[in-house]
Amino acid sequence: MKIVSDPILVGENHLQFAIYDMRPKVKLQSILSIILGLFICILLVISAYIFTAITDDLVIKPIEEMIKRVKNITKDPLKAAQEEEERMLYEEMAENERKDKMKSTRIKEFKK
Repeated sequence: MKIVSDPILVGENHLQFAIYDMRPKVKLQSILSIILGLFICILLVISAYIFTAITDDLVIKPIEEMIKRVKNITKDPLKAAQEEEERMLYEEMAENERKDKMKSTRIKEFKK
């Protein structure tokens, strides 16, 4: 991949050289290598961002929420229990509304 000279012995006193110019191929190969390196860097940055976002949603936020609940329990256990019951009631109501909405959508689709 570089300029190569091959000595060729012709006869007793004559020496010939062959020179191959590989510069255009080497330039193309180096440009493509730089592009590949940049592509890999961009891919790694995007992957790291996605990994961080997923980790935040699945690990960090639940731990922070648990810490907040424990602090509320240590401050006022009765109030924390009441708030937890209310939260569970709201979640159950939201789940029931979601199920009712799904049933009504299925009925509408079935009638079509």
